[in-house]
Amino acid sequence: MKKSCVIVGGGVVAILAAHILSKKYKKVHIIEQSESLGGLLSSKNFNREVYFDYGPHLFTLTGIKKIDEILFGPLAELKSSWVQHDYLYDSNFFTKWNIGSSLIDIKSLPQALYKESLSELIKVKTLNKTDNYNDYITSNFGKILKINIFDNVINKIYGSVDLDQMSIKSLKVFGLHRVLAFTNEETLKLKEQYIYDERIALHSFEQDKRNLKFYYPKGEKGVGYWVQKQILDLQRKNIIIHNNNTVESINFSDQHINSLTLKSGKKLDLDFCLWTVPPALGLKAANIKYQGQIPKTRSNIIFHFEFDKSLINNKSTYLWNWDLSYRTFRVTLYPNLNKKTKKNFSYITVEVLCDYSEQDAINSEQIIKELKILNIIPMDTSCLFVKKEFIRSSFPILTQDYGKQTYELNNIFEESFSNLKTAGRHSGRVWFMNEALIDLYNLVS
Repeated sequence: MKKSCVIVGGGVVAILAAHILSKKYKKVHIIEQSESLGGLLSSKNFNREVYFDYGPHLFTLTGIKKIDEILFGPLAELKSSWVQHDYLYDSNFFTKWNIGSSLIDIKSLPQALYKESLSELIKVKTLNKTDNYNDYITSNFGKILKINIFDNVINKIYGSVDLDQMSIKSLKVFGLHRVLAFTNEETLKLKEQYIYDERIALHSFEQDKRNLKFYYPKGEKGVGYWVQKQILDLQRKNIIIHNNNTVESINFSDQHINSLTLKSGKKLDLDFCLWTVPPALGLKAANIKYQGQIPKTRSNIIFHFEFDKSLINNKSTYLWNWDLSYRTFRVTLYPNLNKKTKKNFSYITVEVLCDYSEQDAINSEQIIKELKILNIIPMDTSCLFVKKEFIRSSFPILTQDYGKQTYELNNIFEESFSNLKTAGRHSGRVWFMNEALIDLYNLVS
């Protein structure tokens, strides 16, 4: 067994890594800049009776038993510890609500435009697989849908960007490269053909044949309850957690990292370093100059609300708003997520994507007004509690160069040191949580 391993970052990938690496190293350290582990997975209650979540809230099994038992506990006891959702009941708004899907229904367009867009959609005989957003959408969907739907959605999510620089991945990460376009019966028939399957969406998640289950921790403390259980498990394994800390310098010789110096002044000797935060931070800590472009990001404003009335929608777990007319982006409906409703009470989290300069201009009164107009809360609802938080540079702008920039940064960082590996979304290899967990498992097992 080797002596010491240091994991930089404290998100879910780092937590899984700590469990695995504790079997290979006598000492495992986790360095996390915030007051607790969890990364995007955390909860706060602000001295209220309910907890509000951050980041993705629902888990799915990875299909790898060793990973799943670390994350979920004994799989035979899943239902005793987790709220199970048989389907992901997301809804979306684009000029009007579609309660059965998170994807846009082009029938929301004016009838004449809808007919024109169908004509362009049907004319496509070969799928253009380019990464360029403009070329992909124009070739595979036509100009009508590009101008009236897709361009607006890109601007809603990523702000005022050069559309010709954007990657089609900017839509694919949300599944928005598919649209609802035909009747349910027509859709099921057309999706038997690849050319349509890649562009049109099922009418409901209930038609998804993958049979995925979605899990949310039972109890009153939200997804943060899972994080706290993981911290206790890590501490039982004598894993040392350094909260409220960052790496100030990487100390190395002959491409071998000897130690890391933390913001607190503590120096950690190591045999192996796993880096799960942006590699640009590592290059800076190692004083390695990088001449290329750093990937661009947007920021996030989080509004946590309590209201004195029940929600109008008592089914959806998330609501997505792709409509450029509104600042509301995603709404988490906790009573539907944890399957606990209370008469004359509800609580939700609203996420708003913004540029850094906009943070002060967007306020809770504006968002509450939108929630009422969107028919999410009753018009006569009063707000019992609100908390606004600004999270800077939290959302990557997925240009065509983003993948290249991330890959290049990661390559330079990893090739600079013989005893360092990167993992997680910032490695550039993966995007979704389960992909990141499986990638990490293959890397360190």
